[in-house]
Formats: sequence, structure tokens, C-alpha cells
Amino acid sequence: AKLTGYTLHYPGDNPNMRRDAQNLRRHAFLTFAPGKPVPPHFRPGKPLVTLLTTETVAWRGAVGAFKYSVEKQVGGKWITICDKCATDNQTPITLPQPLHSGACIRVVPVNVAGGSGEASETSCLKD
Repeated sequence: AKLTGYTLHYPGDNPNMRRDAQNLRRHAFLTFAPGKPVPPHFRPGKPLVTLLTTETVAWRGAVGAFKYSVEKQVGGKWITICDKCATDNQTPITLPQPLHSGACIRVVPVNVAGGSGEASETSCLKD
């Protein structure tokens, strides 16, 4: 007989896996903490930018992150240039507009409930 494996990445790489992960999470809390409400989703960890070019950015994902946003620093403020546009499996991503020399970005993780985690360290293109 051929053996097949099963993989579950929390919070899930696709809609079916997300559904299964949430069902397992809910079941675990109902089983081991009966009568108590299922707690909110935890805040995702901090991603690590691993590549930045004028046109792409890649990162190592954070525990608990469902999607990621990319922000660019403009005049001391952070502007979202890619809103919840990628998952761990979609890096590197192509930026919507090329970055110029000296431009700085950061990656912000978002959990399945829409809560943001700590942003990555700022990464800047060299002059």
C-alpha cells in the first residue's frame, strides 16, 4: 500500500488548510478548556527581510502570520505599497513600483483575524 503524508501549516496555505487549522484550533480549546471561550489569535512574530532589490522583496515568514503587507518609508512616514498581498509561499514578490536608491521598506505580518504583528527591521537599498 502506498503511504501518503499530511502537512498542516498554521494558519494554512490555502482555504481548505485554513479551515482545517481553525477547526483543529477550536476543537483543541473546546476539549482542553471546556466552557471557556476560544481566545483571540495571537500576534504574529517578526518577519526577516532576506532580499531587497529595486523591484523585489523577499522575507522569511513569522509564526502566526497569514498575510504580509509591505510598507515604504516616505518623508518619515510609512506608506503601504502592498496591502496583505502575499503569503509565506509567495516571496519574493515584485513591488508595484521600482524603488530608488536609498529607499527603505519593511514587512508587516497580519494574522487571520486581521491583527498586525511587529514589522521587520527596516531594510534600505544602498546608494
